[in-house]
Amino acid sequence: MSQNPTDATGSAALALRLVQKSALQAKKQDAEYFFCVDDSVSKRRLLASQLRNMGFPLEWCIKALHETKDDVMASANWLALHAPSAK
Repeated sequence: MSQNPTDATGSAALALRLVQKSALQAKKQDAEYFFCVDDSVSKRRLLASQLRNMGFPLEWCIKALHETKDDVMASANWLALHAPSAK
């Protein structure tokens, strides 16, 4: 596997290998590790949960926000045109 993965699965696998290697080399048994998430991910998840109230599946709401660069009104229009209704 590449040292610079381009997808989420590859990135997670690389992170896990690095944490395992670090833990094996650590002198302390109580070493702590933290993973940071970009604020845009949290923002998009919040906006998607609000769009979900329109009756669309959460995954489609996230996709709509991605397609419209997080524009909520454009996302609502995108959902109306492209997404299956959950109702």
